[in-house]
Amino acid sequence: MKKFVFALLLVLAVWGVQYAARGYWEPDEPRFVLIAREMSVSGHRFLPLRNGEIYAHKPPLMMWLIQLGETLLPEPFGSRLPSLLGALLAVLAVQTLGQRHASATAGWIAAVIFATGWACAQTFGRGQIDGLLTGLELMAVNLLDLNRFRRPRKSAGRATVSLPASPHLTLVVPAFLLMGLGILAKGPVGLLIPLGSFLSFSYFLPVRHLPEGDRNRRFFVRTGLTGPVLLGGILLAALPPAGWLCATMLENASAAYFNEIIFSQNLSRAGGAYGHLRPFYYLFLQFLVGFLPWTLFLPVAVRGWGQDKHLLKALTAWALFVVLFFTIPQSKRSVYILSAYAPAALCLGVAWDRLQASKFYRVVRAILLMTPPLLLLLAGLFFSVGCRYLPERWVEPGYLAPVHAWPFFLGAVLTLLPAVRCGRTACPLPRRAPGFLAGMVILQAVIGGLVYPAIGPLKEPRIMAALAQKYVPPTGRLQLYDMNGENLTLYARRLGTRRRSDADLLQGMREETRGLALFLERNGQDLESRFPGFIVETGVFPMGKKRYRWAAFQAPQVPR
Repeated sequence: MKKFVFALLLVLAVWGVQYAARGYWEPDEPRFVLIAREMSVSGHRFLPLRNGEIYAHKPPLMMWLIQLGETLLPEPFGSRLPSLLGALLAVLAVQTLGQRHASATAGWIAAVIFATGWACAQTFGRGQIDGLLTGLELMAVNLLDLNRFRRPRKSAGRATVSLPASPHLTLVVPAFLLMGLGILAKGPVGLLIPLGSFLSFSYFLPVRHLPEGDRNRRFFVRTGLTGPVLLGGILLAALPPAGWLCATMLENASAAYFNEIIFSQNLSRAGGAYGHLRPFYYLFLQFLVGFLPWTLFLPVAVRGWGQDKHLLKALTAWALFVVLFFTIPQSKRSVYILSAYAPAALCLGVAWDRLQASKFYRVVRAILLMTPPLLLLLAGLFFSVGCRYLPERWVEPGYLAPVHAWPFFLGAVLTLLPAVRCGRTACPLPRRAPGFLAGMVILQAVIGGLVYPAIGPLKEPRIMAALAQKYVPPTGRLQLYDMNGENLTLYARRLGTRRRSDADLLQGMREETRGLALFLERNGQDLESRFPGFIVETGVFPMGKKRYRWAAFQAPQVPR
C-alpha cells in the first residue's frame, strides 16, 4: 500500500496540475479525445470513428479509457485518465523493481528519476498512447521478474534466482494479460517489447545451481518460465485483441479494415510508409536527449558500480533491446523508446549513494538547479516586455498578447527554492539528495502546471468556440478541407466532415446549408471565386506553426 501511495503522490505532483489545467495539443491528444467522443455520439463501441470515417490506425483501448475518464471525472482531467494510469503503473513498476533488486531507497530514487527525465515528463503529461503502453509494458516486466526472483540471504551478497517447482500463475497470467492490453493499445509491440525486455534483463542476472546441458531447465532457471507456459502466455495475450476483432464484426467491419489494422499499420509502418523516416543512429541520440538531465550522471554512476556489475549488465541489456528493436524499422519516433528509460533510472537509483560522493555530481547539480529559475525569469520578462518590441513581420499582430507573464515569474520563484536549499554548504550530504530530487519534481510540475497552460493561446485554437457558436448550428458539422482537423473540431465542440476537393466541399455546403469551412491557409485562397454565392465571411488565425483560414458560408436560396 505504501508503494501505491508513493507512486500516486509522485504522479500527481509531476503531472496532476497539467492534467487539469492544460488544453489539448496536437497532434495525438485531440485526435484520440475526438475519436472517443465521436464513438460515444455515433453509438460505435468497437470501431473507432474520425470525422465520420472508420479510424484504422490504432486499436480502441485508449479511446475506451478516455470515455471512462470523461464519464467519471471533469474535463480535461478525465480525458487524460489513460496517461494517469500509464504513469501510475510505470512509476510503481520502477519503484518495485528497484526495491527488489537493491533497496527501498534505490527504488523510490529510481522512480523519481524516471518520472522527471525529459521524455517521460513530457509524454506522460499528454494524452498519448505511448504513456499508457509504457505503463502496461513495465508492469508486465515487473510481474514476470517477481515470478522468478526471491530475496537472498544476508550472507549471499547479491540477488539470486530461486528454483521453484513451477511458475507462479498468479503472477504470469496478469503479466500476459497486461501485454494483451498493450496489444489492444498499440498493436504487437505491446507483447514484443515487454517480453523481449524481460528476457534480456533476466538473462544477465546471476543464478545459483545453473544446470548443465539441459536447455529447457536452464531457460526455466533464468526466467522462471517453461516453454508451455511461455507459449500459453503468448496465446493468452492474444485473447483481448482477438476478442475485440471478433466484436468489430458486429459493427460490420470490412476486410479492408482488418487488412489495415493487422498488416498495414504494422508492416507498412515499419517500412516507413507513414513517414517518420530517420537515420540508424536516431534513437540512440534521442535516448540521450530524452533522459536529460539524468544523462549527464550516467557515466559517473556506471563507474561507481564496483565489482558487482551483474545488475548493471542486465539493465544495459534491457535498454539496448528496446532501442535496437525500434532502430531496425525505417520509421522511428522518440516516444517509442520510453520503456528504455526505466533501466537507465534503475541504474542511477542503485548507484545513487556512490554518485553523490563525486565532485562532478555536486557541480552539475548546482548548475541544473540554478538554470531553470533563470530561464523562467527571462521568459517572463520576454512575455511582459520584450515581445512588444519584436518586428511585426516576425510575430502576428496580437499573437503573443494572450500569454501572461506571471506564471513564469511564479515558476522562477518555485524552482529557486530547492536551488537555495541545496546550495547551503552547511547542509549534510545525505540531506541534499532529497532536495535535488524534489527540485527536479518541482521543475517538471512548474513546466506542466504553469508554463504549458500559460502558452496555451499559442497552441490551442480557442477562437473555434466563438466561431462555432456564431456560425454552426448545434447539430451541424464543420467542413474540413483536405485535413483531419481534430483540434479544430474538438475546440468547436462540433463534429467534422473531411472534404477532399472543391466539388466535394461544395456538395457539403449544400447539405449543411449554413456553417463553417476550414482550410490550411495555402488551400484557402480565392474562396469567393471558387464557391460563388456561398461565402459570407472569412478570417485567418494561427495555431502553433500553422495558419488556418475559416469561411462562414450559407447556401443561396434557389428561387421557386
